[in-house]
Amino acid sequence: MSVDIIILTIAILIILFEKIPLLFNKKSSSKEKRISVILIILLISSLGLVAYKEFKSDQYSKSSGVIDDDLKPKISNIIINVGPGIDIISGDLKEFKREDSGAPLFDGLDIWIEDDKLKISSTIRDESEQIIAKLEANEWQVNPNKIFDRNFDNKGIEVIDDKGDVILQADIKGYDKLQDGSEAVVVKFRGVFTHPDGWRFILGGDDGIRNSFMQTISPSLNETRIHFDKIFKYPSELHPGERI
Repeated sequence: MSVDIIILTIAILIILFEKIPLLFNKKSSSKEKRISVILIILLISSLGLVAYKEFKSDQYSKSSGVIDDDLKPKISNIIINVGPGIDIISGDLKEFKREDSGAPLFDGLDIWIEDDKLKISSTIRDESEQIIAKLEANEWQVNPNKIFDRNFDNKGIEVIDDKGDVILQADIKGYDKLQDGSEAVVVKFRGVFTHPDGWRFILGGDDGIRNSFMQTISPSLNETRIHFDKIFKYPSELHPGERI
C-alpha cells in the first residue's frame, strides 16, 4: 500500500468521524448534511481512483505475463504480418517455424494453432547470448536489466531497447478473410535477432524503404538502427497498456 493511499485513508476516516454525526443530528441544517454527503462521496471516490491507479501500475510493472490465445472455433489459418502489406500465410493447421525462414541467423519464431488456441514462441538475445525477451507459447518474460522499457496488454507485447527502438513486437490483430473465403487469425510480428558474432537478422519493417521483410545486418553496420512503428505509448509507467 502506497503512502498516498495511507494518507488519503486517514483523511477520510477523520472526515467521516467529523461529518457522519452531522447526518444524524437533528439540529444540522439540510445544507450541512448535503455538503457532508458530497464531501464523503468525493473522498471515497478519490481513494478508489488512487487505489485503481496503484493496482494498474503494479500490474504493469511486472516482467512477465501472458498473451490471450483463445480463437474462434475452427480457425485453421494464420496470417503473419511482417510489414505494410507484407503477409506470410500459413494454412491448414500448418506451422510457421524458424526453419521455414531459410535464414541461418534466425533464432526464434514459432507460430501455430493448437486446440483452438494461437501459440507464439520467440527468443531475443544479445551478442553474449543472454536472453533479453522470450515468448514461450504466449507466456512472455523480459530481462529488466537488458531493456529500456516494455508495454503490453492481453493481446500484445512490445519490448524497447536502450536506444528506444523496438526489438520485439507480437500482437494479435484479430481476423481476416483469405481468398478462398476462410477466416484466418492475424498476428503482427517484428523482431531483431542478434547472433553471437554480431550479425543481426531483422524480421519485419515499417519504414517503407526496405523491399524485404527479412534481412541481415553485418557487425560493420552495427550502428544501423531498425525502425519498427511502436504500438504502445511510453514510458509504460505513465501509460500502462495504452496503445498509440
